[in-house]
Amino acid sequence: MKYTFHTCDVFTDVRFGGNPLAVVLAADGLCSDQMQSVAREFNLSETVFVLRPQDLKNTAKVRIFTPQREMQFAGHPTVGCACLLASLLGNQQNDFDVEIRFEELAGLVPVRVQVSKGQFSAQFVAPGVPEIITRNLDPSLISKGLSLTMDDIGFDSHKAQAVSSAGNAPRLFVPVRSLKALSGIKISYPAFGEAKALVGAKSMVAYTRSGVDKNTDFSVRMFAPSGGILEDPATGSAAAMFPEQIAEFEDLAEGDHSWRIEQGYDMGRPSQLFLEADRTKAKFKEIRVAGSVVFVASGEIEI
Repeated sequence: MKYTFHTCDVFTDVRFGGNPLAVVLAADGLCSDQMQSVAREFNLSETVFVLRPQDLKNTAKVRIFTPQREMQFAGHPTVGCACLLASLLGNQQNDFDVEIRFEELAGLVPVRVQVSKGQFSAQFVAPGVPEIITRNLDPSLISKGLSLTMDDIGFDSHKAQAVSSAGNAPRLFVPVRSLKALSGIKISYPAFGEAKALVGAKSMVAYTRSGVDKNTDFSVRMFAPSGGILEDPATGSAAAMFPEQIAEFEDLAEGDHSWRIEQGYDMGRPSQLFLEADRTKAKFKEIRVAGSVVFVASGEIEI
């Protein structure tokens, strides 16, 4: 049977930038094994399968697969799929604003899609808020896993920690002292795998202050080779965890906070993620991640 698919680039307004995504429509006839096979065939960071919602008040049920496994939640598939479905609902030549509601394994994820002068962008509300899993990690093994020196790990008061959210496995957040050191990272086994295993993490997120763009607050690189993703060009779910990492080392007052994040520059796929967080009584109430989407291709896949 043939299924319609579309591809798009997420967290960018330029084609062939950002994080590429495949979306398979009307996928109710596919079983989990078939979805996993299709995701391996596309071999992108994630592939989304759109199904009928269980609650008709929602837009769709979506299942998200990496080349190796199914995800509880992922950010760039949520943004890209929402923009695609919105494009199929309306006239791309007219400006409009619509809410898309996704049933994901992690829970209900509302997404606000905006279209202005033909440019699609979306902002999702993260399903849940992040929490610190492990503090004060020994940087020696981490530095070896990233082919950095001990002096390269940490800046200001920032230290490596494990953070989790939305039912996904913890991510190991690693502050790096400079943009030059961040660009120089090279994965070194087995130390990289051993460092992640200390906290049960499946990925490592290295970050530093500033970026190529003068308006950037943090630059990020995300590595998840065990999930079939050596490096990810843009990671919305990691961005949704980031405020907790920042709050651990910086004095964030109650109220609204926002950051601009760069990712993917070392891969030749520049990405911009826009992060917002509402903080009250030393806790985060809501976290939102936004970015632009560019449509690239469409076709049919026979399964």
